[in-house]
Amino acid sequence: MYTSKTLASAFSERPKFFSNRASTVFPIYFTNQNSDLILSFVNYWKLKDDIHPVSCNIRVFNADGTNLRRESFEVERLNNAISLRDFVEETTFEGMVELEIVSSKNIRFVFPAITAFFKYGDFYSAVHSVGRIKNADEVKKTYQSHESNWTLKTDNGFTPFAHIFNGASQIDHPAPTIELRDSSNNIVASKELDKTLNAPYQSEMILFDKLFSKEDLAKSQHARVSVWATDVFPRLVVGNYNYDFDFLEVTHSYPVIDKQDFVPENKDLELKSFLPMVKPSELDLKVSLFPTNCESSYKGILLKENQEPEPIELNTGYKTGAPFQRQMPSDSNFECITFTGDNIPSRLNANYIYEVKNSKVPCSTDIATGAKSWVYPKKFRHWGAGLIDNSWETIVVFRNFSYLGTTEDNKGEITVYFGDDESITAPITVPGNGAESISLKDIFTEQQIEKMAHNHVSWFATFEKPYIETFWVSKTKDGHICGEHGF
Repeated sequence: MYTSKTLASAFSERPKFFSNRASTVFPIYFTNQNSDLILSFVNYWKLKDDIHPVSCNIRVFNADGTNLRRESFEVERLNNAISLRDFVEETTFEGMVELEIVSSKNIRFVFPAITAFFKYGDFYSAVHSVGRIKNADEVKKTYQSHESNWTLKTDNGFTPFAHIFNGASQIDHPAPTIELRDSSNNIVASKELDKTLNAPYQSEMILFDKLFSKEDLAKSQHARVSVWATDVFPRLVVGNYNYDFDFLEVTHSYPVIDKQDFVPENKDLELKSFLPMVKPSELDLKVSLFPTNCESSYKGILLKENQEPEPIELNTGYKTGAPFQRQMPSDSNFECITFTGDNIPSRLNANYIYEVKNSKVPCSTDIATGAKSWVYPKKFRHWGAGLIDNSWETIVVFRNFSYLGTTEDNKGEITVYFGDDESITAPITVPGNGAESISLKDIFTEQQIEKMAHNHVSWFATFEKPYIETFWVSKTKDGHICGEHGF
């Protein structure tokens, strides 16, 4: 059962946050020597709050929970990329890594803004920090969470996967269960795992084709992974594994919302919530909403470029709802669904599936994000990661929209950190009620790219007005792609 506070109350408590420790865990799933996991982050503690130094602790566990390696260092650079191949010598390996940030000062958030790049030869996929092991001073209460919200791929060599993990305690939880659901939200098949994770720091990579028939997988659109948790925050790294090209395409889960939590009234604003859809011209975008939200039927208005607004009706409730998908027109770079009526879910989760047009490989993103209700805090600074080299370019996409209904042009600047703490800054203006994209590669000269110590970059953007949201996509011309929303 999902027992979180309302979104409004959760945000209202942020000014009181206090923490000296932030942590996250990611699966390690090495299938050959070309597999790697790179943990990428910008030193935002220093850039945002002038907190430095902070310490970083890395702990590597195999699947049975044995701690194989630990390292500690002070974070001194602004641009950081940690290869787990420096910690794992085995050609094939299954387990997980815990990254921990510690400071004597208040770093406030218990999640660090880390992006994990899963590398398999020429293939990359990316996901930000999701699951974590709770801090010592946090309340530890046993509950069941139904994790969902990603698109199942079951053809072209793909099978869905989910990674489950334990915390530091030895707890005898019931075994996890997995439900497959079709496009009408009907249960196709359900399985309880043969075993559960009992030992501290145990983890398991679950490939769905080992549990379900091809016929059941082919009929399925999304899944629910039900796990029990006590001393962990059980957001899961999930996605799809490709046997033909031997790579993980990753995203993260969201929990099924079984508690009513609607956007509160605010008579000073024109809109209660909105779901923006933004893309650069060289990409395709499909946005998916899953029936995993609180029970509600509600209406929205789809704003389209150079066309009349289109009314839409939605029901994405976890019991009676159905999936909703929107394929953006190829020649459009900004659309938005606005919500003004009653019973609008505060947590309205969505996934952004970007693909390179005319791709030669079966790659896409599956960026887990959601609609933005007016209770979200104002935000002027944004940051993220990316890849830049002779093959890879990174495009950062900015949307400029607000609950006021109309938004003016928004000026800002973006600084890219690369190599051994070199940086380059460029101005950017995002049009009101619209979007803008910038290719980070265009900021650099060919000589600068050739001299980069590695292809992982970090970026940090600031704007005059708090109406910006960011996404980034790294891609190659033949269709390899990865991406995330900005922090």
